[in-house]
Amino acid sequence: MKGLSLIGALGGGLAGAVIWLIAVAVQGTPLAALALIVAAGVAAGAIIFNSTPSGAVPAAVITLVFCLAAKFAGVPLALDLRNSQVKTEFELKQYDMYMADAAALMRLQGADRDNYLLGRSPYDADRDGKLSDREREVFNRFWAPRLAEWGTNPPLFEDWKTRLSADWGRESGESIDAKGMVAEFFGPLQLVFLLLAVIAAHQAVARVSLEEARERKRATGKVAPGVIDLNEDIGSGVDIKIAAPGQSARQPAQKPDARPAAKPASAQPPKKPPAK
Repeated sequence: MKGLSLIGALGGGLAGAVIWLIAVAVQGTPLAALALIVAAGVAAGAIIFNSTPSGAVPAAVITLVFCLAAKFAGVPLALDLRNSQVKTEFELKQYDMYMADAAALMRLQGADRDNYLLGRSPYDADRDGKLSDREREVFNRFWAPRLAEWGTNPPLFEDWKTRLSADWGRESGESIDAKGMVAEFFGPLQLVFLLLAVIAAHQAVARVSLEEARERKRATGKVAPGVIDLNEDIGSGVDIKIAAPGQSARQPAQKPDARPAAKPASAQPPKKPPAK
């Protein structure tokens, strides 16, 4: 691969990688299937600018490089979004609600205390009207000490928000470290799609050549007026024909002769002798 076909492959791969990174920045997840967008960009860019089948291996290498670049660049983007979502969760919650909960729980004991917590997020996390063992354990370990502290000594809003965001991020596991995010971006499913993207780019460039298709078309012409031969027009090696509206890509069947053929003389009945 050289010249314009190389530039086309690089441009298509860059476009696919940018699309992937934008999606990662919005979703905060690896989105493995978007590796195929990179492969499509590389193959399309190469083919449009007259790549030959010999460019299949370079196309596969370019696809691999752009996919890896998108993965490594996507790690800090996803990590930043994941951490910011934890902080945003508590910025949107009502400070007054937690202070009211803290004051109310100081006056309640036993069953009344449990009834107060039912259906209230985040203590009853699934809001199903009952506290599971896990929810009760999290409340007693994480929320109860903080609510008791807030009930006796309410913090300032900014101090409360900063501290609770950091503490709950560690508790909920949403604040994932860079090492864990890299493992997520290079998990088994991620690698499967990476391999599929490399193979797809290689096969597309190896099997489709617009320049060869144009040469064959100049030499042979079209199959029939109004009929498009995909094998000739895109050089895909796929023997598929598409007819224009009102026409058929198949050869018309031979119509039978309306008049029956004359029987041979041997097959005709003998003539009767004339009467005497």
